Amino acid sequence: MQRGDPDEWCDNMEIRAKLGEYQFNLNMERFDANVEVFRELAIFEAKYPEKESGHIMFFIREMKRKPTIAEIQTYPKKKILKFIRRKTQDPSYKKFIEKEEKRVKLLLCDNCGKEEDGMRQFSVCPRCKEVPYCGRACQKEAWRNHKKVCGKSKR
Repeated sequence: MQRGDPDEWCDNMEIRAKLGEYQFNLNMERFDANVEVFRELAIFEAKYPEKESGHIMFFIREMKRKPTIAEIQTYPKKKILKFIRRKTQDPSYKKFIEKEEKRVKLLLCDNCGKEEDGMRQFSVCPRCKEVPYCGRACQKEAWRNHKKVCGKSKR
């Protein structure tokens, strides 16, 4: 395959969308919907081994060898579903979800209580990097009380 192959480029774009769909389904606990997405991701990895991201490893561990695309397509749904459910119970996955939820959560101004209209509109205290403010005026007004506790939660 030559560099810049249009088929590979299209497959890459499709797989990026599938990875997003897979993550969304996990977050929504739509495990049944993820079985076919998981299969498609594994087929992509079988087709382009240099793009391996772990989905094909499930089949390799289960079959003790690298499977063919036909074997991936006919692999029992129940076994894939069991793996997907078990993966969501992994502490590292739960930590990842908590981090993502924190990252996309809208902030409330610590001084006036105003909520952001969109992500990353408020700034945080430059010292502790934890407490959000809607503007410089609120940060300045809250500093007298905040400086007593600033940075202590990390220590």
